[in-house]
Amino acid sequence: MKQPVQQRAKNTVNAVIEAGFICVSRYGAAATTIQKIAEISGVSTSSIYDYFNNKDDIFNAMRTHFTQDVIRVLNQPNYDFKSMSRAEVIRQILNSLKELFELKDGMYIKWLKENVIFDQSTQPEINQIIMVLSQLTFNYVVNHPELMQLRNMPVMLYIFANAGIFTVLKYLTENVPVGFSFDELVNGLIAMVDGYVLNELSQQKQSP
Repeated sequence: MKQPVQQRAKNTVNAVIEAGFICVSRYGAAATTIQKIAEISGVSTSSIYDYFNNKDDIFNAMRTHFTQDVIRVLNQPNYDFKSMSRAEVIRQILNSLKELFELKDGMYIKWLKENVIFDQSTQPEINQIIMVLSQLTFNYVVNHPELMQLRNMPVMLYIFANAGIFTVLKYLTENVPVGFSFDELVNGLIAMVDGYVLNELSQQKQSP
């Protein structure tokens, strides 16, 4: 993908990327074409080819755009780490992500159903998200020194990133009813993280 430099070019690329999300949500990934993206975006096909070689390039740019939006949402709230409990922080993170995924008639949710497979090719994006979560975790721990005793903080972070955020993604993109609400899912994830933390702290106290 050719990187835009001038603001007008950036606006063109952003219009194409957003049209890609809309197109996938309307027609599905397989039926999405550059012609349809051009019609939705109002950008000519020749102009699209100035920046993208093919549809896969647009899909890759969409994935990057999605990752940047997730990171922006994770960094956006004003967390009061000193006074907020673990449950409150986790709930705020997951609810903020849910709001993002449901924007514009669930554009991201429809795209996730169609086009995202979490495999080796998506690892750089996953690593970026985990890095932001690591920073948020560090900021929380600094304000709660008792958590400095946790020896397996990376394990807890890995569990939350994979069993937390990606479970939310799976829940929101599930095609069949699962029999419980999003709030109940969040409560379960909070109980899982809290249980892990409390168990680790208890073991540290018992250690000689």
